[in-house]
Amino acid sequence: MDALSDALRSLRISGSMFIDADLKAPWGAATQRRMILAARDLSDGGTSVKRVAKRYRYGSEAVFTKAFGKTFGTPPAAFRRGQYENQEIH
Repeated sequence: MDALSDALRSLRISGSMFIDADLKAPWGAATQRRMILAARDLSDGGTSVKRVAKRYRYGSEAVFTKAFGKTFGTPPAAFRRGQYENQEIH
């Protein structure tokens, strides 16, 4: 299975995602959506982390890396290479 399928399969949110303390604000849901789309782009292996960060309007690769790591528990470069552990997404 590809990295995105594994990551999305590991996503376990019971009930509405707005119940999660991190996603009470509308921008939390938008960030979650951006991260899922970014993960999709990274999983194809042909798009650099820098390009994905720019595509989703992060000010720098470092800021994107921090947000991605907070969401998926792994840096985007490791995710891109498929070197991550399946775990719940925060």
